[in-house]
Amino acid sequence: PVWPGYWKLEELEAVKASVSILKWNAQYQQNPTAAEGSIIKRDWWKVWEKDELPPLQHVIQSYDTAFMK
Repeated sequence: PVWPGYWKLEELEAVKASVSILKWNAQYQQNPTAAEGSIIKRDWWKVWEKDELPPLQHVIQSYDTAFMK
């Protein structure tokens, strides 16, 4: 913990388990983010059926392997 003389680790873990990740990040990590993400908006995504794909010149994929819910 940032302030171990005030916050006990067990207390922080209990708080984290009882609030949403958005609230935890904003209140305790000083890192507020939008519910849908701050870089790529959910409504920008589109799912195509395999036979309906538009013509593509490039396919770029990126994975955040550290992402957690």
